[in-house]
Amino acid sequence: MRIHLLVLMLLAFSAFAPAAHAQAAEVIPRPNRIEEGHGSFALNRNVRIVAPAGRRAQEIAAFLRDGIREQSGIELRTGTAARRPSIELRTNPSVHGEEAYRLTVTPQRIEIAAADDRGLFWGVQTLRQLLPTGRHATLAIPAVRIDDAPRYAWRGVMLDAARHFIPVALVKQQIDLLSRYKLNVLHWHLTDDQGWRIEIRKYPKLTSVGAWRTEADGSRSGGFYTQQDIRDIVEYARRRNVMVVPEIEMPGHASAAVAAYPSLSCPKQPIPVPATWGVFTDIYCAGDEATFAFLHDVLGEVAALFPAPYIHIGGDEVPKQQWTQSASSQQRMHDEHLPDVAALQSWFVQRIQRDLEARGKTLVGWDEILEGGADRNAVVEMWRGDAEAAKALANGNRLIVAGPFYLDTPIEELTTQDIYRIDPFAAPAYAGHEDQVLGAEAPLWSERVTPRNLEAMLYPRVLALAERLWNPDARDYADFQRR
Repeated sequence: MRIHLLVLMLLAFSAFAPAAHAQAAEVIPRPNRIEEGHGSFALNRNVRIVAPAGRRAQEIAAFLRDGIREQSGIELRTGTAARRPSIELRTNPSVHGEEAYRLTVTPQRIEIAAADDRGLFWGVQTLRQLLPTGRHATLAIPAVRIDDAPRYAWRGVMLDAARHFIPVALVKQQIDLLSRYKLNVLHWHLTDDQGWRIEIRKYPKLTSVGAWRTEADGSRSGGFYTQQDIRDIVEYARRRNVMVVPEIEMPGHASAAVAAYPSLSCPKQPIPVPATWGVFTDIYCAGDEATFAFLHDVLGEVAALFPAPYIHIGGDEVPKQQWTQSASSQQRMHDEHLPDVAALQSWFVQRIQRDLEARGKTLVGWDEILEGGADRNAVVEMWRGDAEAAKALANGNRLIVAGPFYLDTPIEELTTQDIYRIDPFAAPAYAGHEDQVLGAEAPLWSERVTPRNLEAMLYPRVLALAERLWNPDARDYADFQRR
């Protein structure tokens, strides 16, 4: 009996002894820890996917079933009762770490264990990457154990749909790809000078007027997402572990809104929706209560559409000439004891922040929201460098880094290898402030990006970002290229 037990223990140990020259599993981002085993699991129609009875676990099981069918043609069933052979999804509190999972493949079964549903889903995505290519009645999945968790909680890509409208199907396609590589935030830039892309029912001209512009050749371009489109995309993303964070620009980059409703600006003069790029002087009037009534209504509809705890308000590149020439804005500065227009911008942002907090939302803004002073509860997105990061960290703000990862940069000037080797948190400013760093994201501004070249600008650079944010210890670029 003792010999039999010893043999079983030795077999269990040897099944996951690291191979002498083991290569990383063909997975991006590279998992934290990989141990290659012996033998393989036979995936065929006799295998059942077993998951806990909860709604989300069953969704994940169905996602895996559908993914295996699409990739291999093998039809599996799902259930809650254990059986062999099986792919078992299990909730296990001993798997430590936010979004962590443990994937174990043996000849007898596959188990994905995680402390929560997010980890279960990432384990499923890793398993999908391990599937051999091709459509066969049986696929052999090599034995392996993977213990994995991300370094950073915010791993995102920003899509600018305001300059060039991105069709719903293409947005969903990007969500699929972000999710496949364990990027968990889609920052969706929905309003800017050149277009307003989200239906606001109380203000229909935002889309009937603000969503369209006349180009230099006389053609009309634009488009917008209905509220049903938004709900559909947000739900699509939720099922794939991706949080959608909307950006509604203010107080600057507001020309499309002003074109729709001229009374929102201080001059209150009609303007067209711009068809050129740059920074425009038409901004929301900080002195008028009607401005804040409008924004309160807009943010109410936005908050109802997006369950994410964050709403991005931009706050960048705000030319303040109209405020200096506006009697109501000057009166606002006098009434609030504000020394200059930078302080007026800070007052504007903090008023919007209170509005969002009353709805249970956290304000995110580009690092210009630090100008004039920022409330420490706002999340600051860094794009202008480490000096601004130092200000945000000293003020107690949490932050997201974007500056090194602008994907609208020409590919020859910011290569996949460049992104792979960037360590955005290496600057001395970050030392001792690790708890304030949420993570990073790659913005794709679309002045010169349309649906035709969008994916060429994103990939494969986004894959390098995914690895950099999930597992910064992965440093072998040649191995990354191979995977």
